[in-house]
Amino acid sequence: MKDLEVRIKYEGLEVEFRGSPKEVSKKVFEWLNRNIPGFDVAVKLFQDPDYLELSEVISEYIKTTNDGSIYLMEKASSLSMHLKILVTLSLMKILYDAGHRESDASTLDELSKILSSSQKSVSSRLSELRSQGYIEKMRENKHTKYRITVRGLLYVMNKLS
Repeated sequence: MKDLEVRIKYEGLEVEFRGSPKEVSKKVFEWLNRNIPGFDVAVKLFQDPDYLELSEVISEYIKTTNDGSIYLMEKASSLSMHLKILVTLSLMKILYDAGHRESDASTLDELSKILSSSQKSVSSRLSELRSQGYIEKMRENKHTKYRITVRGLLYVMNKLS
């Protein structure tokens, strides 16, 4: 893995950190907590998923190929259909944010194929997940698509960690 290098300048202070992305992000947050008044309070009010940790958690259940194909691993058979959908949408979100996918959303047809399940079954689970706030439904290029919400990402992390 390549090293990440971060330089911070703040009110006459200057610091550099170098290492793995996980190590550097930890050091940066520790430095910010020590040197910026109120930063620790503000951080407690925000919660975003750690995509590196999320990718490690879901990689046991789902993979992608260089051509963008997505497939479930054998271990995914132990998951409920709800979690299979959320894991699939989580991977799509990660791939999109990393620039390996054009959208973080998926159609019912695409999800049904990946999950090897009927559209009716997947559609029912999507409705339930939407009512719980774990996914959102949207229109994109004349198609109905579904994407995972931050709440859904945090739910996946909590359930699979």
